[in-house]
Amino acid sequence: FFSTVSKAAGLAVICRFAMSLSGLEIYNLLVVIVLASIAIGNFSALWQQSFKRLMAYSGIAQAGFILIGLLTFSDTGMQVLVFYLIIYIIANLLAFLSIIIIENHFQSDKLEIFSGLGQKSIVFGVCFSISMLTLVGLPPTAGFTAKLLIFTQLWQGKGTMLALITLIIGLLTTAISLYFYLKIPYNLFFKNILTQENHFQLNLSQKVLLTFFTIFLLWFFFQPHLLIEMLKFNFGI
Repeated sequence: FFSTVSKAAGLAVICRFAMSLSGLEIYNLLVVIVLASIAIGNFSALWQQSFKRLMAYSGIAQAGFILIGLLTFSDTGMQVLVFYLIIYIIANLLAFLSIIIIENHFQSDKLEIFSGLGQKSIVFGVCFSISMLTLVGLPPTAGFTAKLLIFTQLWQGKGTMLALITLIIGLLTTAISLYFYLKIPYNLFFKNILTQENHFQLNLSQKVLLTFFTIFLLWFFFQPHLLIEMLKFNFGI
């Protein structure tokens, strides 16, 4: 809840404020906020061994990427921003649902606990991995589409030197985030099982819920226009 709903509410306030003050000063301020967020968030997440701490710092970086959609001060930019935010919320819900399952079983959120769990439960491993691929922005997930749209909108909307710098730093920090996001699927499938417990399995409701969120993240990669058209219809953006 705190990682998604509160961020969405805060972004709504920032969007209202920025759109009413569109100009060079607010643009430069937003660029500074975006660059600071994506740099501090991604570099801080590199050293984390607690999954919740990792997600907290990566959330700072994700907020910076979301705000890139605001830099164009246009309806299309807002549409891309909301698209990215929705995909981020779904991915976060999937990620935190996965860690709740792990914590309830092992009473820990340390990354080392994940070792081999994907071998014990394929559904859990695949769904958890899809959430990480979405957050880093890799295909075949909607996270790739969201990042592609946000970077494309940045360059098309403001072809300035600041926009170019923001684009380059955004791409570089995305590459850096590969390390900590892909550490999760690596631990799940490629590391030796840390615990000898053999009863780590999901119940039916957990499998259904994880699969439900995962389907959305895959479906909006192949059919992103469905979500975009829904946003236009319901919110007029």
